[in-house]
Formats: sequence, C-alpha cells, structure tokens
Amino acid sequence: MRLPLKKPRRRASIPKMKKAIYTAAAAATLTFLLPVADAAGLEYYATPQSKLPFSEAVRAGDFVYVSGQIGTSKDADPGAAFKAASHNAMDSISKILTAHGSSLEHVVQCTVMLADMKQWPAFNEIYATYFKPGHMPARNAFGVTALAFDAPLEVACFAYEPEAKK
Repeated sequence: MRLPLKKPRRRASIPKMKKAIYTAAAAATLTFLLPVADAAGLEYYATPQSKLPFSEAVRAGDFVYVSGQIGTSKDADPGAAFKAASHNAMDSISKILTAHGSSLEHVVQCTVMLADMKQWPAFNEIYATYFKPGHMPARNAFGVTALAFDAPLEVACFAYEPEAKK
C-alpha cells in the first residue's frame, strides 16, 4: 500500500519575508517610542491653512518630529529644478523647526526619499550645506516610485530639543 505524498511546503517569497521583517522592525520602533510620547505628552503643531491630514510637526518629550517636506520647483531645466526643490525642502524643515523652538543644529536624524536615485549625489551636495561639518545627522535615503504632487524628493527630520530649553 502506497501512502499519498504531501506536497512540500513552499517557502515564503523574498518580498513577503522582507515585509515581515520591516513590519516587525516598525512595531519594535513604535513600541520604543510610545512610552516616551505617553510619559511626556504630545504637542501637535498643525498648519491652520492646510487641509491635509497631518501636523507639520509633533513634539514628543525632548524630540521635535517634522513631517516630510516635499521639494518643488517651476524651473524647466531638470538639474536646476532638482536643486531648487532640494533647497525648498530643506528650507521648509528649517522654518518649521525654528517656528517650534528648535533648529537644524539639533537635527539628529533625517529620512530622504528620492523619485530618482541618480539625483542622490546632487542632493548630498546641497544637504551637506545645511549642517555644520562633523555634525551630520544620521540619515536614511531611498528611491521611491512616486511622491505626492509629483515632487522629486521628500525629506523628514527630527531634532533633539530638551523641553527645559523651551
């Protein structure tokens, strides 16, 4: 008598495994951040004229988190447009931090999303001018397929600004 063979179990695909890893990492990050936010209380800094569903920044304890700022430009030349958009995004972050009691000097981490990774060297050149030499924030940079409003880039940062200094 022959027993029917079971089909071998299929391994999870690489994209599914990556998704599981990223989901676990995100959950671990949120678990770490939630006690800080709950213990200190949160301050939401909304832009009154905006109808978009997010705050321009949020203070959680000693940190000020700035929402991603897209860079846009009306320049017809693609190279000049990207540079103008990069400055636009970084200037927006600086203005938001200043409005809420901090500055680029206190930025500890930034995340950069680029619609075209070929623009990474051009962005780095501009980005470096916004920080003191030797005091560069930690950073993530990655390519994306598209950004809101067809922007070529988006930059989000957070700064360490102890509440005692407020």
